[in-house]
Amino acid sequence: EIRLSLVGSEMCIRDRFTMIGNKLLSLDLTVASYYVWYDGITSIDVSGCPALQTLKCDRGEKVKSLYLKKGQDIPHLTKNAATEIVYVD
Repeated sequence: EIRLSLVGSEMCIRDRFTMIGNKLLSLDLTVASYYVWYDGITSIDVSGCPALQTLKCDRGEKVKSLYLKKGQDIPHLTKNAATEIVYVD
């Protein structure tokens, strides 16, 4: 069981966050509300995480795209309403 959390003040200056992990079950990319304006992530790609069961990726309205593999289902998904799910092959 692998879980990863980047909660708190972790910010990213890059615009795309990609995670790959066949055994990753939980990923928390939540950012503290007072850092959202400085965060540079506009897309998150977890299409390489087929076992993912929990994803918390509400980083504000700047994250426009969440990439999932076609058929990938994440039962416990938390995202901003502005984040669109994009399915890739």
